[in-house]
Amino acid sequence: LMIKEYLKCLLIFAKIGISAFGGGYSMLPLLQGELVTKRHWLSEEELTDYFALAQCQPGPLAINISVLISAQRYGAWGGLCGALGMTLPSFLVILILAMLMENFASIPIVVHALNGIKVVVAALVMYSTYSMAKTGIKNIATVIIFLAALVLLALDLINPIIIVLAAAATGLVIGLIKKKLKNREEN
Repeated sequence: LMIKEYLKCLLIFAKIGISAFGGGYSMLPLLQGELVTKRHWLSEEELTDYFALAQCQPGPLAINISVLISAQRYGAWGGLCGALGMTLPSFLVILILAMLMENFASIPIVVHALNGIKVVVAALVMYSTYSMAKTGIKNIATVIIFLAALVLLALDLINPIIIVLAAAATGLVIGLIKKKLKNREEN
């Protein structure tokens, strides 16, 4: 029975992996459609949480999120199946394209097709940003964290990892302060 579930997990992430052109951020709408809307494995907020957690881990975002979600659902073997499902189709496509690209890279229609893909990837990233902002920006504190992170990233003054860690620490401090204030009101 579990082998059937592992295979299902592998195939679900393979479907997402084969469709996710442009990296981790562009796959958020695919994850949302497949895992939140269609299969009800996660809520919107849980997907956003997994996405944030996957960004904090070293390694490719797509693999990290597939492992986190599938391991939570099916354990360690499920995590492995999620990772294989996410990477195997892309690996095969890239292998085939790499063999063909050397011969076709200078053909104008191929160049135009690749430019078209870049535009769609940019749109997917913008949509992902919008979706994550909807679930993550909930009050004035999160608006301030968002804007501060956006400015620091745009100015390229601080390493993005430090920005993520600082935002997490700030959110934690705000949560602790709110909890302390709530406890005072109840007493």
